[in-house]
Amino acid sequence: MNKDKSTEKDLQKIVSFFEDHQDVMYQVFELMPIGICVTNEQGIYTDVNATYCDIYGYTREELIGKNFTIVVPDDHQSHLVELHQKFLQERFELKGRWLVKDKKDNLFEIITNAAYLDDGEDDGKCKMTLVVKADQTDVTLKRLSITLDILEKVITDDLSLEKKAEKESMSGKVSSLLTFADLLKETDLTLKQEQWLKIIMDIGKDTLRHLSSADDFEAMETGSFKPQLSNFDFINLICNQIMDSAEMADEKGIRINIKNQDQDLIDPYGHQLIVVGDEFYLEYLFEHLIKNAITSAPQNSTINITIFEERQLSVYIETESVISEKMKLRFFDKNAHFGKGLENGLTNHLSKLITNVHKGNISFISENDHGTRITVEMPILTEVS
Repeated sequence: MNKDKSTEKDLQKIVSFFEDHQDVMYQVFELMPIGICVTNEQGIYTDVNATYCDIYGYTREELIGKNFTIVVPDDHQSHLVELHQKFLQERFELKGRWLVKDKKDNLFEIITNAAYLDDGEDDGKCKMTLVVKADQTDVTLKRLSITLDILEKVITDDLSLEKKAEKESMSGKVSSLLTFADLLKETDLTLKQEQWLKIIMDIGKDTLRHLSSADDFEAMETGSFKPQLSNFDFINLICNQIMDSAEMADEKGIRINIKNQDQDLIDPYGHQLIVVGDEFYLEYLFEHLIKNAITSAPQNSTINITIFEERQLSVYIETESVISEKMKLRFFDKNAHFGKGLENGLTNHLSKLITNVHKGNISFISENDHGTRITVEMPILTEVS
């Protein structure tokens, strides 16, 4: 009886989260060309979109109120339940490739990304998971890219995609979203609706990059990846990642200092350091290192980023946080998830792959009295060979 009441309460909760199914938030959720589910702290589905249902062969009614383990093979359930709980408690980055099953018990692999949702109430914590079948990444990439472009145009008040829509082979959902976007332009969005669109945009863009990079990271693992080398300004790259993380740092009252050769860069954009590397993946590397540092750092603390250019390029990222002893032993293990920020083994593992590709190294020192220093070292190249 208690379980039935709990499930009924969960179902009511999702209605209040989306307000109603005519709301902008729900319609964007439903029309996204990528599987999305929302689960509460108990792992119960509170909503799923049409694409998610298509992936697993269930109807919406068959999933709502059930635990997400309904699509997880028995021998993987305890591990994924543990990760689900840790994610909601600690909000660490959770991406991965998992083996799942559909309604007919057919096994297949999915690629996932997750975002933390909070409806503002004490018991309103939810996890939103984006899901793509591993063998459908190419078509999903195309549809997701078009969808995010449409939403971006809506947000920036520049929706003039008719000609592009004619040229692209779009799924029904993306075509519907284009039509819906026209209506959206005439709508005065509430603050909650604007925040929801931003969440969808942010997690969608992150997933887009995650999907496009999946094959590359697999090639890095095997040593067959060929970096796309180009000349670029390294100091500008670091500054851009700091700027992109500014809102995140401000929320925690964190100050980020950047130095070159131990000299404070008051106007870092006024300095240049031209290097050669795979700019896309070095952006990926330092975006995650800086965001992980912010996530791990104490409130109202300082993060120091120092760039040295002598025989090699060295970057120090120093925080007041301390890495746990158990994480130190598995810092670069992609399956280690002991916490958020610097204690997320997957992002640390990917960071190591990227530095290895550049014939470099990444290491760390973490002590109770001095905090943590992440060091990235790479040879300095000045010309594309």
